[in-house]
Amino acid sequence: MKRNKISRAFFENLPAALVAGAVTFIVFYAAVRAIPLENEKIFDVRDNTIRLRVVANSDVESDQTLKLQVRDEIIQIAKELFSENEGVEKAAFIAYNNIERIREKAQDTVIERGYDYNVDVTLEKEKCPLRRYSDFTFPAGEYLTLRVDIGDAKGKNWWCVMYPPLCFNIASEESENEAETFLAYGFSQKDLQKLYENTEKTGKIQTRIAALDLIYNIFGK
Repeated sequence: MKRNKISRAFFENLPAALVAGAVTFIVFYAAVRAIPLENEKIFDVRDNTIRLRVVANSDVESDQTLKLQVRDEIIQIAKELFSENEGVEKAAFIAYNNIERIREKAQDTVIERGYDYNVDVTLEKEKCPLRRYSDFTFPAGEYLTLRVDIGDAKGKNWWCVMYPPLCFNIASEESENEAETFLAYGFSQKDLQKLYENTEKTGKIQTRIAALDLIYNIFGK
């Protein structure tokens, strides 16, 4: 009983605004904690896909434009190379065997546009950020990536999924159905459903992180 009296007296002596802020914090924190985060595992498609990353020389507008021009040429090659579903291992083999062809095409594109930047192309595992393509969200993590560095490679990147060949649809903004592309390249309806669910879960996780950041900004300084 004594403890309750002390608590009541303590709150009675606090400014009303501070009490309101404390109550708001408790309610808000409880609401944020109610958003499930544990066990919301993101569907892992990293072993079934190859990403494409094109890195601009710099963030100057002309370099960013050049990056997209190089991207378009590479996508045309990729469209030819991966026109059939032969499995991700065969796709990786094809990409590796065509690195020099891709590099030469990218280098020619740079020179044709009046620049003297060198182009470097590699195929290796890289950490990729979380990306959303249309209705699907791909988790962050390590993916086999065809990386194209233009010049100093200090500018913004352009990412896409090269296998299955979604890059062409994304770059050209055509209305081809990405779901049909996934299905044609070995993904099942169950896999697609997991990608849809991943998009919803990712949004919920990001909402929770944003909420926690807001709490920190208000009360953590």
